[in-house]
Amino acid sequence: MPGGGQRGIAVENNAFIANNEPYQNAYGIFVTGSGSRVEANHLISNSTKGLDVAQGHNVIVRNTAVTNTGGNYQISAGNDVGPIGTAATATSPWANISD
Repeated sequence: MPGGGQRGIAVENNAFIANNEPYQNAYGIFVTGSGSRVEANHLISNSTKGLDVAQGHNVIVRNTAVTNTGGNYQISAGNDVGPIGTAATATSPWANISD
């Protein structure tokens, strides 16, 4: 999903966001509400954040984020999030990978 826009994918509540590749946007994926699942996305070279989750009660698992200028992940408290780390150190099948 080539970029240039403000947000590659933006959702509010109860969305299922999976298997996308937003790149070169301001935000790769931006979640403003609750009840969503963000899984198996590859977030590349977004200028503000790769993944930004502004509210709680979402599930974030098995994503990869690399070379996002403003940071790969910004996830507010109250979400169910797989561990964030490098592929080399990940021990959970639910891990979110970050460069």
